[in-house]
Amino acid sequence: MDQELEKNYKSLICKIIKNNHRGIVVLSGENYFHILSDLINYYISKIENYREDIKILYVTEDYFGDYLYRYEKLLENFKDLQVDKIRYKDSDKILGKTYNILILDMYKSLTPDYLGRIIETLSGSGIGFLIIKDFDNFEGITTTFHEHLLTPPYKIEEVRKLFEYRFKNKLMQYENILIYDIDKGVIKGIEYDCDINNITLPGRDKLVLNENKIFSDRIYRLCYTQDQANVLSMLENLLKDEKAIYLIIADRGRGKSASIGLSISALVSTLLEKKEIFDIGITAPSFNNVETLFNFLKIGLKKEGIDFKEIKKTKIIVNNKIFIEYRDPREILSKKYDYLFVDEAAGIGIELLYRFIKKYKQIIFSSTIHGYEGAGRSFSVRFMKFLNSNSDFKLYRYTMIEPIRYNKNDPIEKWLYDSLLLDSEPDEIDKEDIDLIKSYKVRFYRIPLKDWFYNDDKKLKNFVGIYILAHYQNRPNDIAMLADAPHHDAFVLELENDKIVNGVQIAYEGGIEDEVIDRMLKDYKPKGNIIPDIIVKHYRIKEFAKLKGLRVIRIATIPEIQGYGLGSISLEELSKWSEKNRYDWIGSSFGVTYELLNFWQKNKFLLVHLSPEKNKVSGEYSGIVLRPLNENTEKIVKKLNYEFRWKLINQVSDVYFDLTPKIILKMLETHYKFKPHFHVNLTDNQIDRLRGYIDSPMTYEAAADVAKLIYIYYLLYTDEKPRLNNEEILVGKFLLSWSFGKISDYFNIGRFEARRSIKKDIKIIYKWLFK
Repeated sequence: MDQELEKNYKSLICKIIKNNHRGIVVLSGENYFHILSDLINYYISKIENYREDIKILYVTEDYFGDYLYRYEKLLENFKDLQVDKIRYKDSDKILGKTYNILILDMYKSLTPDYLGRIIETLSGSGIGFLIIKDFDNFEGITTTFHEHLLTPPYKIEEVRKLFEYRFKNKLMQYENILIYDIDKGVIKGIEYDCDINNITLPGRDKLVLNENKIFSDRIYRLCYTQDQANVLSMLENLLKDEKAIYLIIADRGRGKSASIGLSISALVSTLLEKKEIFDIGITAPSFNNVETLFNFLKIGLKKEGIDFKEIKKTKIIVNNKIFIEYRDPREILSKKYDYLFVDEAAGIGIELLYRFIKKYKQIIFSSTIHGYEGAGRSFSVRFMKFLNSNSDFKLYRYTMIEPIRYNKNDPIEKWLYDSLLLDSEPDEIDKEDIDLIKSYKVRFYRIPLKDWFYNDDKKLKNFVGIYILAHYQNRPNDIAMLADAPHHDAFVLELENDKIVNGVQIAYEGGIEDEVIDRMLKDYKPKGNIIPDIIVKHYRIKEFAKLKGLRVIRIATIPEIQGYGLGSISLEELSKWSEKNRYDWIGSSFGVTYELLNFWQKNKFLLVHLSPEKNKVSGEYSGIVLRPLNENTEKIVKKLNYEFRWKLINQVSDVYFDLTPKIILKMLETHYKFKPHFHVNLTDNQIDRLRGYIDSPMTYEAAADVAKLIYIYYLLYTDEKPRLNNEEILVGKFLLSWSFGKISDYFNIGRFEARRSIKKDIKIIYKWLFK
């Protein structure tokens, strides 16, 4: 082994063992096998004094060709060691696992989401090896992530590779990272004065437990940190008869899910002494989020000596008395639970969280704030503000700080968070900033991406911080996509004092060739072109795919200054920029809520599509809005808007039956003047029945068919027409096919009053049409 490498490597190993921190070795070059073997063997010879059962994980892009050769070549030197192997794309399968040694084949790989998951499995005093073909030219590699970014009509050589440059720089900036080039020697060393033959692995502080604890000592002894024990202690309050919300906040790797699993097992042990039957609900954005929770729940039950039956991994039954089950966020509302545990709550739409609070008496919300899963902080800003200001329930709160796998202040955690921009924060807003905002002293410009990713860390982090704060889900891949994808771009609205207050991320779409469009009409789905693809498939309008447009992926304002019109300013300025650069349209796709749709509509965007199914996590239908930028596009968008309104009116009771009358009317709003494509031609009998209904005691049922027809005509007609008294009731009856009983309950009115209201409004429509 190179003497300089040996000296620096010994310092690194000594440092990570002494502090129970982690280390990274970057190996650059092709003929690295013997060096890597020596480094690993030396590490094992030192760490086996402190750790039993050394676990090694090898991560590769795939299992063939050069990838397989490098893996098998490595194994030649480790015949006596057990080495687990996974592909990067399967990194979710190692969630909750811990390894002492990581070996990452990065010859053609840098997918931020995967990297974050994998590095976080590395234990304290563990060592990770990043195998890179050429560190000096690392930003020149084309990764599989880049290949997945490509959308028509872009080519691989147009990928920007800004993220790779920044990632390389961050490796140079942080402690506990040793970089060695096989041909050139040590590029970045480790300076640490330490005697490797005279060190001890630091232990954990002894747990301090409450003398009056209710849950058993057996469960408390399973806790690894004081934070975990404190969470367990706080959740003993679940046994009180009170309306209560419990809030557990933690960064990634703090043992949050394990603590909740142990708490449920302790709760079960206590509830078994009671006579009642109990139902415990567990939900999260996906079951993957709660696998660790279920594992520790089962560990706790076994520790307590409690027999249980497990059904399909998602349900546990104890003595036919306590029923514990996972359901996805929307389905969880279909049942009344005595206790509801919501893990990774920041990844669930806030409207669903509000519904949880309304329905359940005892709710435990837990969420990651910073982490590779990208859970955003709208949860910790908007939702927690709601919790803190509400007096309808008692609020318990705990923030977990201490890491599980390694000690505090781990340099590799700092490097990872910085590299993946997980610790980004927006600018702080003060009174002077508010004054600038009120006087609209702002400027809008396209981000100089290369400059920001190469040089301006502060502005980049302020920009990303707005998204983390304002959106409930952000992933490291999103930032890498902005940096590298040739069809992505971003704009900011900045105050005169250089503080960024609003950000817009866009994707360029359209400009698709006829041959590709013909394939789209069948079943081909071109990457990235979300709006053209949906328009072509659902409306068969080929011309739209040829037009060039901007899809707004995200638009966000710092939450504390929302409501000042900054988002509207950005959209208006973006429209001017797009027109100047000869784009045909601006659009967006998002989970439709009344407030969001209202925002887009007031900025001259029209709803032209609604997905037929709800998003399983947010519980919302995805909608597409468009704003045309020239006359030719406006003709197409006007046609799309009419066809969408026709489809919605006729599909509501079948496809969108769970929409509310209020949101349906909002979806039907348009600034175009339409006259329906059909005339109201009624038979003499139909007119007689309608008159009889309006002017005599005839019941609604005698003329319901004709009343529905003229109301649909009224909805489609958007030129001058009379206002109705209570149109939401008409939507409930004619479009949603609600019974008078349901209308009565929903609007909190008597059935006779509902009938009278409908008759009154139908009379208005009749007079408008026929007199």
